[in-house]
Amino acid sequence: MSDIASNPQASRPSSSVRPFLFGLLLGMIFLAALAAAIPEKTSPTEFVQSGWEQLFPPPGNDEFLADNAKQPGVMETKSGLQYQVIKAGKGPSPVASDTALVKYEGSLRDGTIFDANDQAPMPVGGVVPGFPKRCS
Repeated sequence: MSDIASNPQASRPSSSVRPFLFGLLLGMIFLAALAAAIPEKTSPTEFVQSGWEQLFPPPGNDEFLADNAKQPGVMETKSGLQYQVIKAGKGPSPVASDTALVKYEGSLRDGTIFDANDQAPMPVGGVVPGFPKRCS
């Protein structure tokens, strides 16, 4: 008589369903705990970013400014304001009484853009310090 007839359990392959289900259950418990840990009105992305910043805090302002000043093309005013001209304008330099169309983008250290414009008319004599003296 064959082994299968005497022992029906011997013909079954070993099951990996239980470890899979156990892992799935643990994963669901972990996700539920993570979801419960996220403060109200906070996206999962913001939650992860805040945790990352706690582990690896961004450099302080002084350290950032010292490193940024060494980057190619970064200019610094007497007041310490740093800027970079991405594309210089062409033509004659305007005088303080002129109005120039300026394309600019202002961003925070984390890359968040707080202001941008493709053609902002600005009186040359009244622009924010740090804007380049050549405009187009």
